[in-house]
Amino acid sequence: MRTKLSWGVLVALATATTLGHAAADEVVQTQSGRVAGVEDGAGVTAFRGLPYAMPPVGALRWRPPQPAAAWTGIRSGAAFGPVCPQPVSPRRPIDPIDPAADVVSEDCLTLNIWRPAGAPADAKLPVLFWIHGGAFVSGAGSRPGLNGGSFAKQGLVVVTINYRLGPLGFLAHPLLTAEGGKQKSGNHGLLDQVAALQWVQRNIAAFGGDPAQVTIAGHSAGGVSVATLLASPLAQGLFARAIDQSGPVEGITQTTRTLAQAEALGETFLGNRGATDLQAMRALPVSALLAADPRDPAQRATWAPMVDGHVTPTLPADAYLAGRQAHVPLMMGVASFESGAMFARGTPREQLSRLAAVFHGDRQELVLSHYPHATDDAAAQATGLMLGDPMFAATLAYASCHLRTGSPTWTYVFDHTPPGPASAREGAFHGAELPYMFDNLQYTLRPWTDTDRALAKTMLRRWTQFVKTGNPNADGLPRWQPFNGALDSMAQLRADGPARPLPTAARIQLYFPDLTPYSRPPGSPATGQTCALKP
Repeated sequence: MRTKLSWGVLVALATATTLGHAAADEVVQTQSGRVAGVEDGAGVTAFRGLPYAMPPVGALRWRPPQPAAAWTGIRSGAAFGPVCPQPVSPRRPIDPIDPAADVVSEDCLTLNIWRPAGAPADAKLPVLFWIHGGAFVSGAGSRPGLNGGSFAKQGLVVVTINYRLGPLGFLAHPLLTAEGGKQKSGNHGLLDQVAALQWVQRNIAAFGGDPAQVTIAGHSAGGVSVATLLASPLAQGLFARAIDQSGPVEGITQTTRTLAQAEALGETFLGNRGATDLQAMRALPVSALLAADPRDPAQRATWAPMVDGHVTPTLPADAYLAGRQAHVPLMMGVASFESGAMFARGTPREQLSRLAAVFHGDRQELVLSHYPHATDDAAAQATGLMLGDPMFAATLAYASCHLRTGSPTWTYVFDHTPPGPASAREGAFHGAELPYMFDNLQYTLRPWTDTDRALAKTMLRRWTQFVKTGNPNADGLPRWQPFNGALDSMAQLRADGPARPLPTAARIQLYFPDLTPYSRPPGSPATGQTCALKP
């Protein structure tokens, strides 16, 4: 629903707005109240900082998200909401381009919408629902690189969200589990994502979006979230398509825990802070929850989704093996060098051998035989490959499981190195594709070339076409073949030059004794099942 604003209201909004100009015909009626959009570049209207749930503070800390409260009058959509609590330091600000954006608060359950300016409520435009990454401990939907304006100009409605992070989003504790009943504890960040999707189903039509054409998408931890939502009964029917970018990469570096294991970690974590009852737990200042304590469990491994029997009835990988995930079109892929750049330089042969022992146990000699490592330089390269191959394997395994359901499946490897002084070392690193697929190169401080800008336009069209149709092919672009279960059916996305070799099938097969060999709960046996590649 759109209404005209009076001159007095326009003046008030313009006075309060610093991020855009109020558009006279861009007031939308949501179920909670009216909101005024602001111009965000030519032909785009943004609605920022819309609450999709009550602030999870006080008695609502570590509870499932509750419906947002209604408001009266017209709410300005000019300003983003605060980002969810996360570690911030002068050396690692949340937003290196705009430090003033680093407003942190538990009152952070908001979302942001971009749409074509003037889109009527009956436009039924496809919706891109983006879940940010950050290892489940950092990030926000308000980061400049996630600006949805370029997609909106292509005829999409774009939604980015905040969700609870770190201990506030993924802490489990026996007292919280007893209090929550079937909702259990932990996984509150995933419940936030489900609540935001439910808000979209109720409200996105008022912004010109089609609730029947929602594509969930995310990178890294956001990709893990996409894979988990595909397998979660709570999210069924809330989306029609899915894009998982480097989700298995994040998944194999984090350990999925059972609820009991997560509760034990939560008891230790809160006990170290002197909180042993619900009142004390909810009274802890955020600073105490974010502060490092040498007695804590390894936090990065602690704050992640767990198998809770409710949001995730089983390990998502087991749902894929059984074909119980949502049978929707899926696009998923990895960057060609992912985390290899963090480890591959200067790694001696001894370290490579230790890495092989940790990852592969009594199979290490077999595995090492596939990676030449006669010199330290060769061992450094082998380390990068050994770290990258399971990421390819996990992506291909999930895609193979999905293909087995008869659902359209598309896979890619992003193989373009962004320009910069460290480009030779970085390669196509984890997240390198994001500025290109959002066509937001201007928000990243690199010496972009016309080649980069052309690639960004191409990827924007690919992603837009998938959100619209479930197929990334577009007129005038090289044909992208659907995934057929074979390694060589991965599309290689790059600007120019010959594509680099993909991992050999022999190396990839080293990682297929089980679908997720590194992400099962500690102590749980491998199933011996997989959705294997075609030879």
